[in-house]
Amino acid sequence: TLKKFGAEIYSGGIVSISMIRELGPVFVAIIMAGRVGGAIAAEIGTMKITEQIDAMEILAVDPVSYLVSPRLLAGIISLPSLFLMSFFLAIAGAFIIGVFLVNIPSGMFLYQTFRFIEVRDLFVGLIKSVVFAIVVISVSSYEGLRASGGAVGVGRAATISVVVSFFLIILCNLILTGFFYFI
Repeated sequence: TLKKFGAEIYSGGIVSISMIRELGPVFVAIIMAGRVGGAIAAEIGTMKITEQIDAMEILAVDPVSYLVSPRLLAGIISLPSLFLMSFFLAIAGAFIIGVFLVNIPSGMFLYQTFRFIEVRDLFVGLIKSVVFAIVVISVSSYEGLRASGGAVGVGRAATISVVVSFFLIILCNLILTGFFYFI
């Protein structure tokens, strides 16, 4: 623990750096992939199975622009918003624990919390959130549009979309972290 080393005052800085750089964007994206990504794949997959997508094409309506684009825009707006909310809630939770349970002076906690954060870190977290939203919505929509085989196919599409999204979130996080912090 940090108390062994007399470093409990750094708990705010540790939470803020870890949440803004890595944990916040990844956790929120994984939650979005599990909840929203699976639902998108299932909804679009059901539309594909029941031939609603074919009906849209017959009516000269592009299914991608009609079904995928609004979801993509919503994801690009909502995931960074959820990331910021998760960051501030994590700081608030760490503040409550640090100040009231560990007895860190509140001014020292806040100073250490914001001492380690740079504006660049916030922008990197927001960029990661946007990339993760694009990945989740794109994968989920793609799997939904290629669903076949009835209800089993819809379930398979939803499962595949969640698993592939998880993998791509971790892979994109690795690439983006390497790009922004090591190159």
